[in-house]
Amino acid sequence: MVFIRPEEKRENILYLIIWVSAFLLSALRIAIGCLVGGEQAIDFLSILQTWIMMLPFLIVFCLHNSFIAPKLVYEKNTAAYLAMVALLVVAVAGYYAWLYPEPEDGLMGPPPGGYRGRPIEPNVMRAILTVYMLAALPRQQPVGESPDGDSIFIKTDYRTVRVALGEIRYIESMSEYVKIYIDGSQTPVLALLSLKFLTEKLPAERFIRVHRSYIIPVGRLREVGKGEVTLSDGTILPVGEMYRQALKDYLSGRSIG
Repeated sequence: MVFIRPEEKRENILYLIIWVSAFLLSALRIAIGCLVGGEQAIDFLSILQTWIMMLPFLIVFCLHNSFIAPKLVYEKNTAAYLAMVALLVVAVAGYYAWLYPEPEDGLMGPPPGGYRGRPIEPNVMRAILTVYMLAALPRQQPVGESPDGDSIFIKTDYRTVRVALGEIRYIESMSEYVKIYIDGSQTPVLALLSLKFLTEKLPAERFIRVHRSYIIPVGRLREVGKGEVTLSDGTILPVGEMYRQALKDYLSGRSIG
């Protein structure tokens, strides 16, 4: 299960409304064209063909929101993100130009297949795509250390929360978000961060990553079993194969017998 903040739920609902409206309006446009043109029936095949043509744009949108932005923006890999945005904009613009070739006389005539004109000018479409994708950059949420070095400041929603390192029970990754479980609170602190980025910010002598989805404070490690660890509060977490050696190395210098 992926946790989604309330404001992101609203964004997703808005995106859903926009996409559903786009598909419905394209169908309505063809239906009105058929009726105005005096045809006996609505051309459902043309509607289906139009929807198929729109699918690549929806795929790019979903790819950006579910993979590119979470993996690159939130891990501070801005250069790779900008390169990916440029690649996607060029690819989509090329696909769009192929779908709606500009007539030789410069007018908006019907392209092959009978579709009438371009729904939007190519330059406008490129600008919209670029602005939409680059809008993800300001959503990076940094982690800052406090002057005493024993706590960190984390931006969560519209607040900045101070989290004492000694109160952290464990940290769990939820896709592009992390949940920080702390003592005395049933509700974890949620932040738009990657676990990799957070691992680099936390002191290595106090925290260790044991799984692709978990970071634990070494001071709360009570027991290490086969493929799992038990914390001092009884919480049992899995140990990932690629993190097993790092945990073994940590224990080797502290084991007796």
